[in-house]
Amino acid sequence: MALYLCIIIVSQMALSFLINIQLVYLLFVLFLHKNGLKKTLLLSILFAIMMGMIYGFSYYILGYLYIYPVLLILTHILSYKKRNPLYLAMIGLLCGFLFGFLFSIQDSYLYKIPFSIYYLRGLPYDVIHGLSNFFTVWILYPILYKIEQRAN
Repeated sequence: MALYLCIIIVSQMALSFLINIQLVYLLFVLFLHKNGLKKTLLLSILFAIMMGMIYGFSYYILGYLYIYPVLLILTHILSYKKRNPLYLAMIGLLCGFLFGFLFSIQDSYLYKIPFSIYYLRGLPYDVIHGLSNFFTVWILYPILYKIEQRAN
C-alpha cells in the first residue's frame, strides 16, 4: 500500500503542471481491482492526508476525503464483474465529471456562490478531467494490469 501511495503522489505531482490531467484515478482503479474496496478506501484517505501534508491543509482536502471514496465505491459497484478497458474508461469519464460536480457543491457552499454559476465555470476543467481519466484508463489500464499480474 505504501508503494502505491508513493506512486500515486509522485504521478500527481509530476503531472501537476497539466491542468486536470492525471493518473490518480487509474492508479486507484488498479489498486481497487487487486486489493479490494476496503484497502482502496484507506489508500484514498491516506492520499488526501499526504496531499494536505505536501500542499497544506485547505478546503480541497475535505473534498478529497469524501469524493475519492464516493468515486471508488461507484467504480467498485460498476466494475465488479466487468474489467473491459473501454467499459472502465467510460466509468473513468463519468467519475471525472462527478469529481467536478461534487467539488462544485462543496465550493459553492463554502464560497457562497450559486451552484449553477460555480459548476458551469468549472465545466471545461471537468471535461479535461473526464477525458484524461477516459484515455489513461483505456490505454494504460490493460498494460499496467498485465505488468502487475506478472509481478505477483
